[in-house]
Parts: sequence; structure tokens; C-alpha cells
Amino acid sequence: MHLYKDKKGLNCIKTIQTVSKSSARESDGSGFVKLYMLEKEKNRLMAEETKILNRMEVIKDRLRVISDIYANSRGLLESNESSGDKFRSFNDKSNGFSTIQIEY
Repeated sequence: MHLYKDKKGLNCIKTIQTVSKSSARESDGSGFVKLYMLEKEKNRLMAEETKILNRMEVIKDRLRVISDIYANSRGLLESNESSGDKFRSFNDKSNGFSTIQIEY
């Protein structure tokens, strides 16, 4: 019977209960890693916020310029409408162009 214990068999098979974990435990310093990753994410989000705010300033400036141009052109549009020249006719010669007939 002494030979039975020396040979590998069913008694050497490891089960889930007998296998120990080899990874680091939750309390063995993973708190530092979590804090480091949170700090990195915070820095990334702050940089992203700064970029978005700068972009918003550019957009607001452009909208302000467009509204100023629109406000200034409104007076031009009203003066054209008051003169009765809303639409030019096709045969109007005042535009500097003339038409010619082409024979094929």
C-alpha cells in the first residue's frame, strides 16, 4: 500500500476550494492604484473642460459677429424693399449683361 501514496492519482487533483489565489488582494495596495486612476481621470476631464470652454468662446464670438452683420444688413434689406425693387426682371438691361441669339 505504500506504493499507492507515491503515485499521482485522484487524490492529487486540485479542486477550486484547494487552489489559492495568486493575485493581489483588494487591500494590498490596490487603493493606491484606484486613487492614481481617479487622479488621472480628473486631470483628463479638467483638460477636456478647458478645451470645451475655449471652443464655446470661439463659437459665441462667431455668433456675435454674425448677428452684428445681420443687424447691419437689415437696414440694407429694408432700403431695397422700400424702393420697390424687390425682384429684377429677366430683360432688365441695367445689370450690364446683354443676350444674343445663337443659331444652330
